[in-house]
Amino acid sequence: MRTGITALPTEILLWIFHLLSSAGRRNPFSMKHYTSHINNPHLCDCDHAWAPEIFPSRCTLFPYAQSQVCRHWRDVLLMHPTFWTRVIVSRKPGHHTPPKLFEKYLQWSRDLQIEVYVGSVRDERLFPSERPLVREYTKILLPHVRRCNVIDYEVQCSTSLPCLVADLRTMLPFLESLKLKSEQIMDSEDPPTEEYPTQGFHSIGQQIAQTAQRLTSLNHIALNGRNFLLACAYIPELIMNNGSILVENYRRSLHLHPEIDSIPFQFLRMITLLKRVKEIRFVDLEFQAPEEIRTEIIDADPPPLTDTVALQVDKIELNNVHPLMVIQFMEYTQFAVQTLVILDSINFSQAFPNVSFLFRRVELRHMEWNAIYFFLWHWNGATLSLRDCPGLTGDVIHGLGLPSSAGRLMPLRELEIHSCHNFSVGCLKEMMASRHRFYKNVSEGQFQSALLAFQAEVVPKLAVRGAKEHLSDEDRSWFNRLYSLCHFEWDTLDDNLAEAVLENDTEDPTTGDGYSHIQEELDGQWYTAPQLVVDYWPLREYRRSPSPADESDDCESLFSMDYDADFFLTDEIRAMIHDPSDDTMDLS
Repeated sequence: MRTGITALPTEILLWIFHLLSSAGRRNPFSMKHYTSHINNPHLCDCDHAWAPEIFPSRCTLFPYAQSQVCRHWRDVLLMHPTFWTRVIVSRKPGHHTPPKLFEKYLQWSRDLQIEVYVGSVRDERLFPSERPLVREYTKILLPHVRRCNVIDYEVQCSTSLPCLVADLRTMLPFLESLKLKSEQIMDSEDPPTEEYPTQGFHSIGQQIAQTAQRLTSLNHIALNGRNFLLACAYIPELIMNNGSILVENYRRSLHLHPEIDSIPFQFLRMITLLKRVKEIRFVDLEFQAPEEIRTEIIDADPPPLTDTVALQVDKIELNNVHPLMVIQFMEYTQFAVQTLVILDSINFSQAFPNVSFLFRRVELRHMEWNAIYFFLWHWNGATLSLRDCPGLTGDVIHGLGLPSSAGRLMPLRELEIHSCHNFSVGCLKEMMASRHRFYKNVSEGQFQSALLAFQAEVVPKLAVRGAKEHLSDEDRSWFNRLYSLCHFEWDTLDDNLAEAVLENDTEDPTTGDGYSHIQEELDGQWYTAPQLVVDYWPLREYRRSPSPADESDDCESLFSMDYDADFFLTDEIRAMIHDPSDDTMDLS
């Protein structure tokens, strides 16, 4: 005798639905995660991705599929509003959520706190109906917005996003996460048409500013550039005290929104609002014309800065932002010791020779040789990571081992190179050997300056990941002989684990105490008195003819530059670096 699914007792159904409800709170991963990333966890970024191409499919999410099985199942689901507190608005072709059904979902959750996700089409084509459809979703959401703890929009065009001032006027007391993201900056076929004139728009914004209260529960925010500027002007409480902030997609030159043009934007005010944020990401931005850059173009000492802001940020990423915006960050900001600065696809200009990058840890991504050269010229930190940088050539690697005319060597403590393929093992060995010789001569007393001793540091931690070539046994043995190299890793593109991990003592086995006194001096001076005067990078002071192996015209032009004689290396330092009597660092 067959028994239909409607014969299941209500208690059993509720037990099953509760299990599905708790499992459905986890963000689904793509099939790639289970086929590749499980065995390669260092490649996995799935837990940072919302996977909108998966979410819009309502048939895979609870309780939408179960509510379509039969009337009895739907009636059981409607008995418990907790099942409807995660509302998914599907915009996948063939699975669009009708606005009236979206309104029912909100009603079924009754007065409970809710999470609302409006998915993206994820298609190369532009859909002219996107903006009116998304606006209809927003209009339906407005009466329920006060009980939202998650609002997540991911649309195709920035003009389709709701406006913080015109649409989301009500303060959100329970809001924990706010995301207003788009794939593109604008939809040229559907320009924005505001419901309010500019004067009325600002009047609404001022009313919001007067009644706004600090949002203590909000810990993550992601905004397009327009809404971020509106938040800075009218709702600063939306930005302050956040755990992380992502701002993306805005170009001042497009003149998309006339109300933005009349807002007095101050970069220093924006930095002040961000001073307690722990993680900041700025992606594809060009804000209003920056205030006057205080770093003079002429080769002179920059004026003292008395109005800088001390950020408590742990990580800040600037990705494809205007170079002047990066310069302003450097001028107005004091970074904490633990801050990691990520610079991605930044096209630096050579027009600001006196800018100083005063932070200890940096990661450069997708940078060309001239941008890497400009940055290292003005940076004197301790931890350097380069990832997917086609401009990391052998000549740039070579320059990391050269001291300046003043005898200073970049005090690198950690160097990580990831998926950069335009240099050889020989270049890396030459750089390490050059730093080793400098380190050895300082320790033997050839230079008595405490500053030189502070600067004399071979790279204690070196990691090369995703290299094109395997490390030979001979090269591995060479790195192993570097007693000052405490940690070394080398793996190739097809390796899952590092081929070599060396854990050595910093003590020289031939002399007993070795260089422990210099190590102590380094530890004592670096953490208590980090150097604030950034010296010019050695490539500015060192000029050589391009080697026959150099095939890049960029490298040839770099080393054919004419510099003043004052910037060249002194004979004493040249002799120290290229001492023919020192055969301990044979590169063969």
